[in-house]
Amino acid sequence: MQFHSLMNHKHMKMSKLITALPFFAALSCNAQTGDFNNEFKTYNNGLIYSDATMNQLTHIVDSLNLKFKRCDMTRAYYAISQGIGNHVSLEKANIKEALADINRNISFDDFVKKYTTAEVDYRMLILKSRYKDTYDKKWVVEFSGQTLKDYGELKIRKGDLPEYAINPLKGKWITRHDKKSAYSEEGLEAFYITEEFTSLRIPEKYARMILYSDCVIDTTVDIFTEKAKNSGVRYYSEDKDYKKTKLHAFNNYVEQSTKHITEKDVPASYKEYKWFALDSMKEAWINQNLVNTEKFKQLLTDALKEAKEKNTSTTDKFEKYVAMYVSKADALEMKRNRRVIGGCSMDQSPRYHALNIAMLSAETVNWQVFLRAHLNIMNDRFDRMSDGSYAWAGRNTYIKELEELNIEVQELLLGISFRIENPVEKHYYGSIGRLGRALAETKNRVQLEEQLLNMIKDTQLDAYNRILIHYLYLNYIYYLPKKETRLESLTKLEEADKTLPDFLKSRIKIKKESFERDN
Repeated sequence: MQFHSLMNHKHMKMSKLITALPFFAALSCNAQTGDFNNEFKTYNNGLIYSDATMNQLTHIVDSLNLKFKRCDMTRAYYAISQGIGNHVSLEKANIKEALADINRNISFDDFVKKYTTAEVDYRMLILKSRYKDTYDKKWVVEFSGQTLKDYGELKIRKGDLPEYAINPLKGKWITRHDKKSAYSEEGLEAFYITEEFTSLRIPEKYARMILYSDCVIDTTVDIFTEKAKNSGVRYYSEDKDYKKTKLHAFNNYVEQSTKHITEKDVPASYKEYKWFALDSMKEAWINQNLVNTEKFKQLLTDALKEAKEKNTSTTDKFEKYVAMYVSKADALEMKRNRRVIGGCSMDQSPRYHALNIAMLSAETVNWQVFLRAHLNIMNDRFDRMSDGSYAWAGRNTYIKELEELNIEVQELLLGISFRIENPVEKHYYGSIGRLGRALAETKNRVQLEEQLLNMIKDTQLDAYNRILIHYLYLNYIYYLPKKETRLESLTKLEEADKTLPDFLKSRIKIKKESFERDN
């Protein structure tokens, strides 16, 4: 069969065949998807959502902005509890004796004099947080020392006991004892608290941002359902009963009906992307020859019914057929029942899965799921078996789509940047690195810079959030397109940093050469 014989379908043009496959995710570590120049297909409006989809979303946003005006503006948010302390690390010494001394509450100065091989870091910002462990479901208290260095935080976790969670800790030790193993020596790590932990109230103007984010991002909804199963290239396994299912009957029917279309039919100019071209050709043939047949309709209906009743894990292709020929709402529900895990750094399938969920959510007027899916794409919030930094550059943020929806984008993104002690359940936290990259593409750069710099300078804001905004601004600068602009903005940041407490600003070391690269 020649390729041109498939061009009779009224919607099928070669220029669109390969790019019109948003539901087909990359299924291998080497696969690439999209239009081969950009990560995702873009429409004539320059966005990853069509005009019709954007119009639907805009109406929802208008009502959400009205809803925000009725929100409880008096809600108080508090910063994560913060103290100041010294950190020590000890190896290849008498660890048992050192622990015994600490249990007797030896003074910090005496400890350092006695254990001269200890590595010491003075006056460190330490966070104290209480949360339920994901794995064993037990409550823990975690102490996290902010080094402001490349290796990040120093963490010590303790049981949820009153002496850690409630009692005053100034002048006390927080320890972690690592026993000797086949992989490491015995070691001791400890914080000595020099200034008591406190939790400051977030100033009202910033609390409004957090409140706005909670109002716009529905905190009662998750993207995935409670019964969602993991899927992806490393999770697909042949179910021994799969061939008995109606899903197999449908898939097999489609496969057998299109097996006459092979790689030989792909034009030479598309050989590099032959699998996408082949899928497009088969889809065109199905549209023209199968979709109106009773057998196709019945097999698809039966497979969908079985999948819904038995919560069967489906696939991108099957979900696409359901969306096109049965119900977009059903296709969305199946996608929400399936959490895609990336097989490696180059596996884009988790991002495509989120995009498909976002598009179906928009088309079915499900704002709550749409915005979380879009924010997950922006924040690159996906599980992967591995993730090398070399793959990050190709993952775009798509802030433009939000700015076109009349959302207060800066308020929203800053609202999910703060770290707080008392979030509502399912509050959405953004990635500082990814949000900085997104904000570098904002239309309101002058206003943004002024706002961020004022936040860093604001002595009413707690130290940890001021540092987070410093890093948000630093990531923002890094992604600005022009060298001159980056260096000018960096100078402004250096001035703002001078207003930070001495024990923090002395730790900040900015690698200026990273911002001096050519445009």
